[in-house]
Amino acid sequence: MAHDVRKLASFWDRPSGEFYSSRDVYIIGLSLSEDDFFVRFLFLESLPLSDWEEIQRQTVIINPSPENIAHYSFIPNEKKTIRYKHFDSDDINYFIAQRTR
Repeated sequence: MAHDVRKLASFWDRPSGEFYSSRDVYIIGLSLSEDDFFVRFLFLESLPLSDWEEIQRQTVIINPSPENIAHYSFIPNEKKTIRYKHFDSDDINYFIAQRTR
């Protein structure tokens, strides 16, 4: 399995760069497993966990399952917003409202 991870290493550089330079990141329905260390590493290295001067950055997690949300405990509470729900059109309005802050 380690061989597969090495093959995918260059793939993970792409989302890492996008996350790192993003103001906000939205994770929709990803049921991150406890042993998915590669994705956790990617998130810890690249999610918007620090602000840019006066611009606040955040990670929004949309998932209806409290068990799945618990797997995101490695993201500091002050840097994540959790929406316990299925993704729907209300979330689009939420995204738009967030862009104006």
